[in-house]
Amino acid sequence: MATATKLTETHDDAMAARSAELFIVHELLDEHRQMLDISLNAIPDGFAIVDRDGMILIANQALGRLLNLPACYSLDGMKLCAVMKDVGFRNIWDETCGPDLESAMQRRNGNGIAVCVLAGPERFLEINIGLFTETGYPITVRDVTKRVQSETSSPELDIWRKARSEHGRYAAPTAA
Repeated sequence: MATATKLTETHDDAMAARSAELFIVHELLDEHRQMLDISLNAIPDGFAIVDRDGMILIANQALGRLLNLPACYSLDGMKLCAVMKDVGFRNIWDETCGPDLESAMQRRNGNGIAVCVLAGPERFLEINIGLFTETGYPITVRDVTKRVQSETSSPELDIWRKARSEHGRYAAPTAA
């Protein structure tokens, strides 16, 4: 009977030690997640990691602001195309999602695909989709309205405006 008691005590001690280790690991993971959130939210451009199915795994607050979403709106777990109101972007994503996206990017420039999107009246966003990694596609979104307006002639802007009035929104590939 003494041996059984000793085994139980040894098992209980081992379980207590393992529980303490797991508690410490959990606290460290929480701290690292907080640091990641602080770092991501310090970036002025929109940023997200998206899986092959277009599900947003993680996103910063700037992405929500650039997409004109309420501050309380969490993008994590949402489909990228559901929050991108631009029909042209959805078409590009649908045509090139998954393995085809990777081969299209490698054929294009080896780095990724950049798309300029008309995000609202006179508002342009540049969306860069990076090569797929173990964690997903890195997506960056930047407001390029001033650059597009300064670099684009009036007739070209008129084409964007016309496309928007006829089709709702329009996306055009840009140089990455």
